[in-house]
Amino acid sequence: MNDTYINGEKGRHKRIVFDFALSLLPIGIGREISRIAGQRRDCPESISEIRLRARSTSSVIISGENISLSSSVGEKELLAVLDRLTDGSPLAHDREIREGYITSLYGIRAGIAISRIGNEVNRIYSIILRLPLGECSFAEELYGIWRAHNSGMLIYSAPGGGKTTALRGLAALIAKRDRKRIVIADERGEFDPEEFSSVAVDILRGYEKAKAVEIALRTLGAEVIVTDEIGNPDEAERLLSAGRGGVPILASAHAGDISELMKRAAILPLIEGGFFSSFIRLKREGGSFSYKSEDIPLTAHSS
Repeated sequence: MNDTYINGEKGRHKRIVFDFALSLLPIGIGREISRIAGQRRDCPESISEIRLRARSTSSVIISGENISLSSSVGEKELLAVLDRLTDGSPLAHDREIREGYITSLYGIRAGIAISRIGNEVNRIYSIILRLPLGECSFAEELYGIWRAHNSGMLIYSAPGGGKTTALRGLAALIAKRDRKRIVIADERGEFDPEEFSSVAVDILRGYEKAKAVEIALRTLGAEVIVTDEIGNPDEAERLLSAGRGGVPILASAHAGDISELMKRAAILPLIEGGFFSSFIRLKREGGSFSYKSEDIPLTAHSS
């Protein structure tokens, strides 16, 4: 059940995303990554991260392999990358920067490590570009599980396991085949609107998750709510309200296994409340991904 996320025509979109990512980089780093990609058959499809570090070695991750780069980068160059990521307006993205990330075009998400003085970036140490993985190769299987239960689904994995990619693929299939009114609470801008151009999906981008769920219920008439990582109890409480109103929830969570999942304070009330009827664990090995449908007993947290 292992497979890569990239198939056929989706590779062309990945090329566009990759070229845009290169345009954000310092020239030396960009040229080196282009050279490495040109020597491999799995590129650019399998490039998932580009890590720029001012005080240590930069690297690129391809098919799960961390490849060190010989080109160096300084703080001045990282500030230039930050400027490009924010279209020259870092202050306009102040809330995101305070949270340690910036979301750019095509769903590229940049994690940033900085220090600040007031509203100004004082020092910048690293920028990590995460490129979207492309198409979920087992979206059909997830859709089959969804149809069998027609209720909430929680997709979980360790970081970088493909949770958002799986949610995107599943949401698109539900919108296309079931003609449900789907609202995506996309707080961090990880759902590329272009991927939903052919289906009826509403995306609330940049809202705090709890507020987005409230809008989805009260003004958009959501029949299915999709949300990325559930991070705090307030978000969970809003999702509980959705579940009580009969609106299924498709959500993701960071956890390596069931025991870790059951320790998440924001997730446990939703599980105990019965708002997820299916649990999907994703696993990544190199450039391939697998999924497993799991049963989670409500007594698991007490063991």
